[in-house]
Amino acid sequence: MKRSNHRVMTFVSAFSAAWIILFTGNYANLDASHVTNPASLDASHVKNPAGLDASHTINPDASNVSLPMSHGEKLLFQIRWGMVQAGEAVLHAMPFQNLKGTESHRFVLELKTSSAVDRFYKVRDKIESYTDLGISRSLFYSKKATGRDKRDVKIYFDWNNHTASYSNFNQVRESIGIEEGAFDPLAALYGIRSREFSVDSEISFPITDGKRSFMGKARIVGREKIELGGITYDTYLVEPELVHFDGVFKKSKNPELKIWMTADHRKMPVKIECKVLVGSITGELVDAVML
Repeated sequence: MKRSNHRVMTFVSAFSAAWIILFTGNYANLDASHVTNPASLDASHVKNPAGLDASHTINPDASNVSLPMSHGEKLLFQIRWGMVQAGEAVLHAMPFQNLKGTESHRFVLELKTSSAVDRFYKVRDKIESYTDLGISRSLFYSKKATGRDKRDVKIYFDWNNHTASYSNFNQVRESIGIEEGAFDPLAALYGIRSREFSVDSEISFPITDGKRSFMGKARIVGREKIELGGITYDTYLVEPELVHFDGVFKKSKNPELKIWMTADHRKMPVKIECKVLVGSITGELVDAVML
């Protein structure tokens, strides 16, 4: 039983890690204590010091930037651990928001394990990210875990001083320096989607989790057509660099992470496949709402 529980906990680490990585392209020094505890901003936190005015949405016409997604986009993924239905992930592109007087994009990721996995290790994670209208850098990041492990993490970006400040349950760490154009883990996905793709090219930009800053990299391996739920997608195969990873990836022999994104202007993620020591974890798009 003890060994079985260890395998389930290792799976949960990989489950969360794979989806965080999907939205970062990279995540340095990721260990088990981090991957099981993503967190978010919920309604009770809208009066946070970042100055989010949740009641004030911005007219979409305020931005002339060509976006890879529409506001209202909702992507639902089902996640399997081998043949077991392990959980789901939902991505939302929300209406424009006013963040401390700055017009911004708001993105949300929700993760939860299935009822079968809940019996061993329950995950209920919600992550929110705010970027500038050009999706060129992060403005605020919050993540909350309300499952077995509890987290209430916030990252505040000070672009006047090029620093990021991390807190968990209001315990504030010393600020770190960040490079121009740095993204938080979730915003990095939309940063990738905003870039031009070409086969055998590399995408890179700074990423921070508020405790460290590093250069995230992902390689565009090639073009592939894949079929999911009776729909054929023309996709780019993207492979994030794993060299900086700790935790389940470092413990695994020859770990793999592959992401398939549509070969159109949306660059919509439709499939992710992660192979680590506990086996294969696969997430597939099962529903998409485009407003």
